[in-house]
Amino acid sequence: MGPLKEGGGGSFVLLTDEDEIFHGPGNKGGWITQSLATTREKVASFERGTAVVVDDQIAYPLDGEKLAAFDRKAGSIRWVVDCGCPHELIKVGGTLFAGGNDQVRGYAADTGRLLWVQPVEGRAMGLAAASGHLLVSTDHGTLYAFTPRGEPQIQVADDTVGRFEAAFGKLVPAPDPGQVDDEHLLDHWAFHAERVVGLGPKKNQLHVTTLVPGGGRGSDAPLTRNAKIVQAGTEQALLLDGLTDAMVAADYKTVLRPTDQITTMAWVRIDRSIPWGGILSMSQDNGDFEKGWILGYRDDRFGFAVNAEQGPDRLTWVMSDGSRFVPGSWHLVAGTYDGSEAKLYLDGQQVAASPDQRGPLQYPPAAPYIVGSYRDDDEHFFAEGMLNEVRLYDRALSADEIRDLYAEKSDRFPGPASEIELASRSQYRGAVSSDLTRGPIIDFPQSESARIRWWTETPQLTQIELQGHAYSRAQLHLPDAAVPTHEHVAIVEPIRHHEVLKFRIEHQVSGQSRQTGWFECDGHFDFNRPRLRPADLPAASETLARRLLELTGHREPRGLGLVVGVGDEGRLAEAIARAGNLDIVAVDSDPERVQRARRRLIDVGIYGRAVSIRLIASAADIGLPERTADFLIVDPVSELSAPLRSIPLSVWLSRVQPGAQALLPGKVYGREAMEAAGMLPIEPVADLQPSEEMWRYVAPQPEGAAPWTHMYGDAANTAFAGETLSGVTKQDELRVVWAGRPGPRYQSDRGNRKPAPLAAGGRLYMQGLRRLICLDAYNGTILWGLELPEALRFNVPRDCSNWCVDDQYVYVATAGRLLVIDGVRGELLEQRDVIDPKQADWDWGFLAREQNLVIGSGVKKGSAFTDFWGAEFWYDSLDGEQAKKVCSDFLFATYRDTGDPIWRFEEGLIINPTITLADGKIFFLVSRDEALKSQPGRRLDGPEFWASLHLVALDAATGEKLWDVPARPMEGKSAIYLAAADGNLVLTTSKDGAFGVYAMDMTDGKSIWRGKFDWEVDHHGKHLSRPAIVGGKIYLRPLTLDLATGGVLSQS
Repeated sequence: MGPLKEGGGGSFVLLTDEDEIFHGPGNKGGWITQSLATTREKVASFERGTAVVVDDQIAYPLDGEKLAAFDRKAGSIRWVVDCGCPHELIKVGGTLFAGGNDQVRGYAADTGRLLWVQPVEGRAMGLAAASGHLLVSTDHGTLYAFTPRGEPQIQVADDTVGRFEAAFGKLVPAPDPGQVDDEHLLDHWAFHAERVVGLGPKKNQLHVTTLVPGGGRGSDAPLTRNAKIVQAGTEQALLLDGLTDAMVAADYKTVLRPTDQITTMAWVRIDRSIPWGGILSMSQDNGDFEKGWILGYRDDRFGFAVNAEQGPDRLTWVMSDGSRFVPGSWHLVAGTYDGSEAKLYLDGQQVAASPDQRGPLQYPPAAPYIVGSYRDDDEHFFAEGMLNEVRLYDRALSADEIRDLYAEKSDRFPGPASEIELASRSQYRGAVSSDLTRGPIIDFPQSESARIRWWTETPQLTQIELQGHAYSRAQLHLPDAAVPTHEHVAIVEPIRHHEVLKFRIEHQVSGQSRQTGWFECDGHFDFNRPRLRPADLPAASETLARRLLELTGHREPRGLGLVVGVGDEGRLAEAIARAGNLDIVAVDSDPERVQRARRRLIDVGIYGRAVSIRLIASAADIGLPERTADFLIVDPVSELSAPLRSIPLSVWLSRVQPGAQALLPGKVYGREAMEAAGMLPIEPVADLQPSEEMWRYVAPQPEGAAPWTHMYGDAANTAFAGETLSGVTKQDELRVVWAGRPGPRYQSDRGNRKPAPLAAGGRLYMQGLRRLICLDAYNGTILWGLELPEALRFNVPRDCSNWCVDDQYVYVATAGRLLVIDGVRGELLEQRDVIDPKQADWDWGFLAREQNLVIGSGVKKGSAFTDFWGAEFWYDSLDGEQAKKVCSDFLFATYRDTGDPIWRFEEGLIINPTITLADGKIFFLVSRDEALKSQPGRRLDGPEFWASLHLVALDAATGEKLWDVPARPMEGKSAIYLAAADGNLVLTTSKDGAFGVYAMDMTDGKSIWRGKFDWEVDHHGKHLSRPAIVGGKIYLRPLTLDLATGGVLSQS
């Protein structure tokens, strides 16, 4: 057949008798596609769909909120009901069964009537019917069986609804907006459900119809996929969810538009301020080219921008302190321009005016006509909130007219949204509002138990509010609730692994009561195994297990061990698993031994995890790949069978990961063989016969292994840290050793350009969305995790990473402080502030570890990029706001072990993505424009920024300036980087289709060579390519350059 022509993949495929293919869900939010098998063309989509049942002409799609019945032949909705069971759907006879969180529901297939609800433990992910039973499996590892008995549990009225309710749920009808008799009204939309056309499985493009009565005026507003109408008091509104807008026209010239005068107005609720927000516009704002007009907002102020033919050749923004808004509040915003003055109105009152622009409006050659977002050729910033009504006139309305329009419907909207409502989409947002001294930090010390810690400036009582949900059993426990303290602890339990709870903290600042925003406590990141039943083991087995585990030197809080021999029915393996919170793979070649051990472990409830037993006859049966086990222990008490002893010693030792140990009794292979393998005898083990000597083996590091301690390998930024992969040069010489958690949920999105994973000491560290996770690099075991709501940094190519590691510690910059974490166990050891008397003004910017030093920088608070939800936060733009470079005001060094300061440098604005360490020196670019330094923020760009650059070198140990030379590279509107290798500094800038590459001598900064090279393409990050420098070559997609000369060696 070949690939289907449309659709987003998925995890199921369903075939019908009519040669149709249903498949999905195509993305995280759900999406089911229906295609024809004969042509492979899409014929319908069920947006937000997570499961579907097809029975003859009726399709029953299920999403996160609704269950519906669609007549596929007629293309109409038969019924739709609220369901809230999104995981699985089956049809048995005349009943539909849906699996949800902690419940299963049954519905009548002909009417949608709810028949039956049954609680279960966990998410009901699997449903099946067999032999008169309904079978339900959950992600708690529980299987339920139900049998029909008696009458349906629940009798409710038929819940059939019309097409609007099917798409948007039940809504209270909104007042009819009617048509306005004004020949100057060019466009008018009321975002009500009854104004939406195009609903139904075969009419996927939704439009809001115009209220303008024709005559060449008025255009429908096409909505983006998954748009939703919601209730807003007695009104209805378009939900602006960070993904929804309406492009009325891709080119404004195809519609009527204002020329000499304009009024644009909207009833709108903005839930989140962003630097550039749009409500209605026809504009281009690309660097110095600014044309058209915009009704929108910048940060927390509404504004109106226009460009006219006789004014300054730019967009003039009209706004004031009077145009500020509180997130979640409804407002009527209006902008007018009468040919000589632009005015801004908020809630019927004029709040700002500007006479700067005069004459007819000046439009760009091309621009979109867009509702609900800020968009031009190279930027697209979606709004978050709601939009009820939008109007566009080609005349300037009077102040009285605008006041009357406000009075007409101001009482129809609800009051400001609650913090809970605004926080309900917090997973889409950046930093949570908080003025705690430090924290919160969340971890899971044991299964189903979350610990929340935070710190306050003064000793005070612990106060925290937990927002639960209908199926939660979680309770708050405050160990020190009655004692004022700086350090606060709250325990939440039981929190099941699929639960997401919200909490906020109440505290005192300078005698005033404060509340933080709502934080998340996400049970998905409880990586503990389920709690084991109490042990019933002989004391000798427990003592021996603890002693053997101590001898292996294993320190991590979890791990994967290999135990050879189960002659004691697996008691030693069980005792080791319990003693170290470990997963154990035990092997034996005797079928009877294996069977007895499995039975006993099943009886005590720990078989599978924490202990599994493999029956092996040869080395091929061991199961564990080479270099994966955290340790190997051969049972020193039980007699090993001949097949086990026949496996070569080298095979057993090869299963141990680098740096880990193997313990074997001398009787198994004998002294000569063990000495030949590099093993050494150790002291006798307690409870063993004195003659039973134990031998230890320490697995060597693989040849050419190197850690990856900083964003680009090491602090030299070459994207190469010395790793040689043991000489591997081809893909087919590599194989998969492990694959598993944490899975995609721990991340924000694939395109936010966030800090890279790091690796050192046999551990792999991953920074996700507000969290750190540490894995065993050799077997994938999750060793520990920390939830850090302040650990947010995106758009790293225009900034720098916020973390680094060494063999002992993890260093993480969160807001204004550095966290020092034990890399082995994940324990927070220390919190250090930015080195400055005004600590509250600064965030910790750059971070690197160099010898016995920690290098950091101070950046103005709030300068880092922390937003991530929406296409604009893929940070793939060529220039503009998202391409600005984050700069620090000062650089400093502290001692690694104590945090005591050593030196400080503050001569200009230090460009974070250029800070580079090599050969005991620090190199970076600074901008020394004084006007820039007086600006409140530190995301910088523009001609003055590039005109005042200097390249500086410092001694890393003392901070002494070694040299300081002017730098005049090609402007890096898209990106600028610095790296050091083989005595060379390599500076790379990117703009307008080309890279500028410059090589300088590390000893004095003098130029060696320079070149200009074309981009491969201008999207998907290829214009942001950062050079990798290996073996005297520079790899800069699509080029390979000679480091010494800059000559092109290859191009692909």
